[in-house]
Amino acid sequence: MHAAQEMYKLLEENNELFRQGNDELEVAMEENMRASEAVAISEKEAVSAVSAHSPKEQPQPVISPTGVVKVEEKGSDTSALRMVREALLAAETNSKGLQAKLQMILNAGESSIESIFAKQELSFTILEQLDINGCVQCMLKVVGPNGEANVFGGTGQTKEASRDCAARAAFVYLETFLEAAMKSQQQ
Repeated sequence: MHAAQEMYKLLEENNELFRQGNDELEVAMEENMRASEAVAISEKEAVSAVSAHSPKEQPQPVISPTGVVKVEEKGSDTSALRMVREALLAAETNSKGLQAKLQMILNAGESSIESIFAKQELSFTILEQLDINGCVQCMLKVVGPNGEANVFGGTGQTKEASRDCAARAAFVYLETFLEAAMKSQQQ
């Protein structure tokens, strides 16, 4: 009986420590949230102050994922980004034909896209081994302007579906870098 009472007493002490720890954690989280809000406000004010003093007429330098620094025209990035987003939006309802759209966009001559991927024919590799779900696996190799290969994976019920899935991954990559380039131009 004495051992049970001691265990109960220890349990009560642990519960009290746990409650105190939770209270301290809540206080720390509230302080952290207030500090984060203060930092966000400071950053916003700093960006506003910098943008108020920077000339907006000058094209901004863009650093591509290959490390090449280029000065781009603003319209170029927005039209390329628009093409990529339209392809991704269309892929949400029907991903068929994404590899053809990717091929078309790669060879469209957009300088902002050429800073990420070089003009080329798409190179797909279909793996013989099916994935754990029985889907066909595919790899898409797209070469950048510096000669480095970017590889995107895709899976699907058919070879065509796996190619379209890999092309969609390449579109997401393109969208990410085009969006970053556009944001850096706007600053």
